[in-house]
Amino acid sequence: MIPESLKALLALNRLNGFGIQTLKTCWDRAGSAESVLRACLAGKLPFKSSKADVWRAEAERILAEGEPEKEFRACAESGVQILGFKEPGYPAALYDIYDPPLILYVRGDLAAGDRCCLAIVGTRGPSAYGIETARRFASFFAQAGITVVSGFAKGIDSEAHRGALLAKGRTVAVLGCGVDQIYPAENKALYEDFLNQGAFVSEYPLGTLPQAVHFPRRNRIISGLCLGVLIVEAHERSGSLITAQFALEQGREVFAVPGRIDSLRSRGTNRLIREGAALVESPEDVISELAPALKASLRGAAVLETAPETPEADPILKACRQTPLTFDELVQKTALPAAELPGRLTGLELEKKLTRMADGRFLAAQKS
Repeated sequence: MIPESLKALLALNRLNGFGIQTLKTCWDRAGSAESVLRACLAGKLPFKSSKADVWRAEAERILAEGEPEKEFRACAESGVQILGFKEPGYPAALYDIYDPPLILYVRGDLAAGDRCCLAIVGTRGPSAYGIETARRFASFFAQAGITVVSGFAKGIDSEAHRGALLAKGRTVAVLGCGVDQIYPAENKALYEDFLNQGAFVSEYPLGTLPQAVHFPRRNRIISGLCLGVLIVEAHERSGSLITAQFALEQGREVFAVPGRIDSLRSRGTNRLIREGAALVESPEDVISELAPALKASLRGAAVLETAPETPEADPILKACRQTPLTFDELVQKTALPAAELPGRLTGLELEKKLTRMADGRFLAAQKS
C-alpha cells in the first residue's frame, strides 16, 4: 500500500509547473507533503499564484483517477523504487543542491556506501587514451570503496561504469529517460550487468523516452550526488562541461585530465584547467585532494569502521606490517568481508597508516 506522504508527492509531481521550489516554499509553512497537497486542494497555498486554480483542478483529477496508486503499483511490479523528497532513502547529498528532484526512480539498489561518490564524465567519442583513462580511474575508485557515478552515455560515461564493474565495485547511472529504458541501445549488456553492482536513477517516470532536453538537466543530479566530478576528454561544447558547471555551483570539486593540445577532445578539459579545475594525472591525485571529505563520507556511510586505537590491533595493519600484500591476500589473512575491505583500506591510506604501492599491494606505514 502506498504511504500517504509518497502519494502526496507523486500527485504534486504531476502538477504542471509545481516544482521543487514551490514545494519547498509550501513545506516550510505546511510541514509535510500531505499538508501541502491539502492546501493545494483547498486553494490555500501560502503565496498568490495564477496557477492556483489550475493546480487545484489538476490535483482533484489526479486523485480521483488514482494516478499515484497506479504509478506506485507499476513501479513495484517492475522492481523500481520510488524515493520522494524528504522520504526515507532519498540521497542526502541532493538536499544540498538548489533544485533536487521531487521524485527519484531507482532500479537496482542504492547502498549505504553510495554516500561516498565520485563522478566521471566525458565525450561520447573518446580516443583510446580516454577509454583507458576512464576505466583506470574508475577501477581505482571502485577498489577504494568509492561509488562511481556517470550518465550511461556511450563513450567516457560507459567506460567509467565498465571500469567500476570490472573492479567489482559500485556504480550508479543517472539517466535522461525512465529507468526502464535502455539508452543507448548498444549498452544493453552493460545495463544487465549493472543490477548486481549498482543502480539506475532518474527523475523521469517509467516509460519516459530519452529526449535531448532531459540530458543537460539530469547532469545536476550526477554532480549533486558526488563529492567531485572528473572530466576525461571533452569538446568545447561537451555536455560534460555542463556537469562541471553544476558541480561548481553546488560546491563540489572539479577535476580534469589534461589532453593533447592538438586534439579537439581536449579543448574542453584543457579550458577547465585554465579556469581553475584541478589538473590530475592519477587517481591518487583525486583521492589526495578530497581526503577530508572522503574520510567523513566513508565513515558516514558506515563503510569505514573506526580504526582500533593501536595499529597492532587493526587486522589490516597487522597483516601487512612486514610484507606487502595484495587485496586478495588481505581478505584471506584478515577474514574481513571483501565488500568492506576497500573502504577500510582507503580510510587507512587517508590517515597515512597504509601505503598503496605501485604494483597495487599494501604495506603498513612503519613507525618512526
